[in-house]
Amino acid sequence: MGPMRTRALAVVALSLLVASAPAASAAPYGGPVTFEPADGSVLQVQGRGSYRGDLEVRRSGAGLSVVNVVDLESYVMGIAEVPPSWPLEALKAQAVAARTYALWEMTNGAYRSRGYDICGTVACQVYSGVSAERRRGGERWVRAVRETAGQVLLHGGEPILARYHASSGGRTLPNEIVYPSSGAHPYLEGVADEPDSVSPLSSWTVRFTYEEMREILRKAFDLAGVLETIEADPDRRRLVIRTQGGQLEMNIVRFRREVSDAAHRLYPSRFPSERSDGRLLPITLPSSRFTVTKEADGFRVDGRGYGHGVGMSQWGAKGRADRGDDHVAILGAYYGGLKPQRWTGATKLRVGLRSGAEETRVSGDGAFRVREGRNELAASTLGTWRVSPGPGSTLQLEPPTGHDLPLVLSGVAAPGLVEVPRGADRAEVEVRFVVPKAAQVSARLMRGDEVVASTRGTFEAGPALVRLAAPTDRLPARAEHTVQLVAFDGSENVTASTRLTIEKPGSRAPLAVVLATVMLAAAVVAARRKHGATGPPSAPVRAPQRVR
Repeated sequence: MGPMRTRALAVVALSLLVASAPAASAAPYGGPVTFEPADGSVLQVQGRGSYRGDLEVRRSGAGLSVVNVVDLESYVMGIAEVPPSWPLEALKAQAVAARTYALWEMTNGAYRSRGYDICGTVACQVYSGVSAERRRGGERWVRAVRETAGQVLLHGGEPILARYHASSGGRTLPNEIVYPSSGAHPYLEGVADEPDSVSPLSSWTVRFTYEEMREILRKAFDLAGVLETIEADPDRRRLVIRTQGGQLEMNIVRFRREVSDAAHRLYPSRFPSERSDGRLLPITLPSSRFTVTKEADGFRVDGRGYGHGVGMSQWGAKGRADRGDDHVAILGAYYGGLKPQRWTGATKLRVGLRSGAEETRVSGDGAFRVREGRNELAASTLGTWRVSPGPGSTLQLEPPTGHDLPLVLSGVAAPGLVEVPRGADRAEVEVRFVVPKAAQVSARLMRGDEVVASTRGTFEAGPALVRLAAPTDRLPARAEHTVQLVAFDGSENVTASTRLTIEKPGSRAPLAVVLATVMLAAAVVAARRKHGATGPPSAPVRAPQRVR
């Protein structure tokens, strides 16, 4: 029976096995459901990312909230606020500021009623989980976090409100000016910031035609009439729009937010416009530190910086690192001379990843445990678990397909002969198999006892394949190989193997040599027939002599 037919029968058998098994029920549970990874494993939230630590899913109103319970250092490694290619001392300053800000949020408790300490969005800090470590250059960010492990900024023995922003435009702002509700802080005073001049957003200009601005203001503020002037006072944080029919006064922050949004929606090909280096501005109006000038054909907005302007300027930190400042000096320049100290308090953080979700799907790149309170639902499992709101305030939990089935590894098939294309630097081997439940499958390509190539992946129930790539410089001209598969479902292993031959170009005799050999053999046979059976069996066939 051929390998393809064997695999086809295995797929049919698997389908019958899954069909005959009891359907996985979405059982209702009252408390939050927690997913706990095994050592070294990483959990994934479908559509959101991968995270170290535990994932907790609970009811949040009519929907679900997802919380990542993670140690402080792993959390900071998941922050993606600045390019990892920046100078290491600037990255260290960012790591200390991010760690301090997270602890301030945890101590302050603004999000405690929602079931977590800090949000995972730009409203708090941009938290990307494992992707921040694995991005290009991410190892430099990980190094900065590890070399500042446990370092925070304290005032009165407590973590400070370590605000930071992208670019100051040459001067940071006092906290009470931008955030009057949280008041003044001695470590958040406005300071001169000449090193921020390295930022392409340190100064910027945006131009609007008269018609564009009139339409934007109509859309944003329902403002009608003939537009006369726009007077912005960034120091007082106020702005006045004057028309022939009157005037509209507002906070400059509101103007920036509403105009940025309306301009992009109405004129997406025009806004955001280009900045000084030819790239696009991040938003139409990057900060609230701007003035407005009426020109003959419209309005010119001249601004400074990007972001709220309080605390550390990230571009300013880069500029200071470029000139040789270390992270201690950088932090002191923005936070009232404070120096990093060792944190000895709580090191577990609850990060809010999602809120109000209609459903959540959780999986992992390795085994994990599932529990509800003290009730263990799965001691060690793999695959995608689906959580959705249930009746009342309950949760519906649906395990992966085939969760209760025994683990088998069937339908293992690979090409009997793998011919390496001429010039290829790798031999590509595809191995197909079937599993009745989610499993982690490790594959090794072996030549004798030598491992030529290996790979590993996690697969849901059903047909699957792995690809092994063996460097051709490690392969002989032609050799027999074995593919060994090991499947693991969280509690047990099963194995299977298949054999194949890998052949490199040139390992067979060239066609000309083959034809010459065949012709020579035919000539020998003809000569023997001519001389009869008594003729010399090994007499050579001589070439015809040339007539002179």
